[in-house]
Amino acid sequence: MAACLLRARGFEVLAPLAATPAGDLADLVVRSRAQLVALASTLPPDGRALQEQVELAARAARGGGGRVVVGGTGMTKVSLPDGVALLRSMRELAQEMETVGRRRTAPRA
Repeated sequence: MAACLLRARGFEVLAPLAATPAGDLADLVVRSRAQLVALASTLPPDGRALQEQVELAARAARGGGGRVVVGGTGMTKVSLPDGVALLRSMRELAQEMETVGRRRTAPRA
């Protein structure tokens, strides 16, 4: 649902699989120069995997001037690094999107 909202607002959305290793996710964030990384989990964290995903994504995003937001009930159990915002609704995601400047441009005719 978040991806649909982002696309509708003009953002390019890259959606890696849920089982994407943390290092691969961080590489994707760096390569794409993502300005906003939105992660969600409805399941409680399983060991350190989710924590590591959030930490590496946050470091990668900050390195390129971007930021990370998270949502879902599973994320309420994660110790979030500084600068990572926990969003509790799609409305909060929509508000967060308004502060991001880079969007895809319409194709030229």
